[in-house]
Amino acid sequence: MGTLEIFETSGTYRGTGVLLNDRWVLTAAHNWDAGAVTNLSFSINGQHHEAESWVQHPGWDGTFSPQQGWDIGLVRLAQPVTGFGSTRLYSGNAEYDLPITILGTGLTGTSGGVSDLNSSTTIFAFTNTIDRVISLNSPHGPGGLLVYDFDNGTPHSNSLASAAAYDASGAPVAANSSIAGSGSATLLTALEGTSAPGDSGGPAFVDFGSGPELVGIVSWGVNPTQPGNLYGSGYGDTGYLMRTSSLQGWIHSVIPEPQTTTLTIATLLLIFIRRR
Repeated sequence: MGTLEIFETSGTYRGTGVLLNDRWVLTAAHNWDAGAVTNLSFSINGQHHEAESWVQHPGWDGTFSPQQGWDIGLVRLAQPVTGFGSTRLYSGNAEYDLPITILGTGLTGTSGGVSDLNSSTTIFAFTNTIDRVISLNSPHGPGGLLVYDFDNGTPHSNSLASAAAYDASGAPVAANSSIAGSGSATLLTALEGTSAPGDSGGPAFVDFGSGPELVGIVSWGVNPTQPGNLYGSGYGDTGYLMRTSSLQGWIHSVIPEPQTTTLTIATLLLIFIRRR
């Protein structure tokens, strides 16, 4: 994975992306404004690569909510990236209650906030547990989300313990047939954390026993106690991943199905995992 630089008429921005193969990067669709973007580039391990084209999922409508499960985009690089394998995409439906490792190049800090600017392209990582699996459908095809919260071991910060997810305004979304899981576990992972600005498009991996597989892409987060604060990244905040198993049909309609090589990803997880 690496850093995505976004050049728009209003300025320059940064996100995160993950290589699916040597020419294609998977990221979050919201990382760029389709009407304002002028160029994209991708940096990984000191290698800088210009993009030649990019596309957003047709289901992405520019909003953030538990009903918006299509926040992904693909970037084609002008030249192949050397020295890296391809990423294995998980295709099953057993993500609930599993430990995940999420990587990103965004802001850093402690549970009290994200005041530390990650001015470099350093890759950070954290762990968490999938508390919700949301399956969605639209005229543009299937979509979905994986939801987790930033626990500190107390019921107060275990936001998803009462079968509720939260929308972008901080309002609870009642459980329905598309939401699986109670989220009642209060056990912390070893490096518990949540995403922050700049992590958008970062990969989430689960090891099902044969090496890391990509299960999600960082999309957004919300602080349920501060409805206007989408960037608090503190205890109790809820994070949303785009569920890549639901979106593989679109991914493979744009690019050929990648070969599966997990050596690069496993190495990154060992080298770069750090507590947020």
